[in-house]
Amino acid sequence: MKIGISCTGTNSSYKGGVNTYIFGLLDGFLNIGNEHKFQIYISNSDKNLYKKYLKNDNFELIRVPDNNDLSLLLRILRRITRKLSLVSLYKFISDLLSKRITAIINKNSDILYLPRTILYPYNLKIPTVVSIHDIQQFHYPQFFTKRQLKARKISYGLTVKYANYIQASSNFIKSDLLKHYPSLKYSQIPVINEGVNIDKFKIKLDCKAIRDKYNINYKYLFFPAQLWPHKNHITILKTLKLIEEENGIKIPLLLTGAKMNNSKVVFEFIHDNKMNYVHYLGKVEFEDLVCLYQYAEFMITAVLYESSSLPILESAASGTPIIASKTSPNEEMSKILRINMFDPLDYEELSKLILKLWENDKIKEMQIKHNLKNIYKYSWNCVAKEYINLFTKIVS
Repeated sequence: MKIGISCTGTNSSYKGGVNTYIFGLLDGFLNIGNEHKFQIYISNSDKNLYKKYLKNDNFELIRVPDNNDLSLLLRILRRITRKLSLVSLYKFISDLLSKRITAIINKNSDILYLPRTILYPYNLKIPTVVSIHDIQQFHYPQFFTKRQLKARKISYGLTVKYANYIQASSNFIKSDLLKHYPSLKYSQIPVINEGVNIDKFKIKLDCKAIRDKYNINYKYLFFPAQLWPHKNHITILKTLKLIEEENGIKIPLLLTGAKMNNSKVVFEFIHDNKMNYVHYLGKVEFEDLVCLYQYAEFMITAVLYESSSLPILESAASGTPIIASKTSPNEEMSKILRINMFDPLDYEELSKLILKLWENDKIKEMQIKHNLKNIYKYSWNCVAKEYINLFTKIVS
């Protein structure tokens, strides 16, 4: 079977969930997919990101035209039709723009998998599978501009209409898709969990140099997340401030992740409340990230909405106990992993939970042992096998 994987538009500077997902899954295919051929469709500027896969005879990098290679007039027209919500005309122009890409993919692959949420091109002759990681716009439209909401309405709508299958990372996302896109059939939405590269996180590193680099000589909570509104940093900050005021305890918090459109709110809260025990480290290298996980007392996440949680999986693989918001996907994961959960907007509940856990080594040890035993169910190799089984079923 010839499996096409659309990886165009990868942002090499982005250190976040989608990139982690793509490269983790590709590594899984690399490890278990020797019976199949894989065509990774890339933009010319992305070539260096995928060089390691060329060492395997079953992988091929195929360059497809960048948007900048295509007709300027058509690109402008497509932008106008999207702005005016002229969906049929937008789709027609997109089909004209993608003729070369469509021909290349139809020629080389038996099936196309798109891990980046949006189907493109629309009019392929081969089956397509798209991973829609979330439909946050229905739940928190206030986190998007009007332009972003309009673009999502068009691109997601066309994806749902023309993709053959939509992969979901949790049963919650599957139900959410069925609720908001009633044209979808239950059988069109396979559920396959996200994964983690266990080997990279479980090996204990000598992190003294990295701890010295960030001047870390204290116990800390670790929150790895881009500074988006839905990551809900403010609940955690309110919690730690409450603990300081009521208990006289300053619990250090380390933040990593890119500055996104909620950065100003987060930094102003830290500054206004004189929280000098909260440290933002920005985007960090992978080895630094692993060390920050491994030496944390707990990884904490207060996310309001997402399809799954890579930080939960990475924490479990690192041997770090987990505090996480009570979202439906996290509750699904808690059936396999030990997770300390709280209402994502209840900072008083979270403060009691942190105080209960902070010095309780017995609970930490039990949870670490359980999670290290069960994390293998989420290895990228296991996840990749599920994708291969899905693709085989669809093609045959």
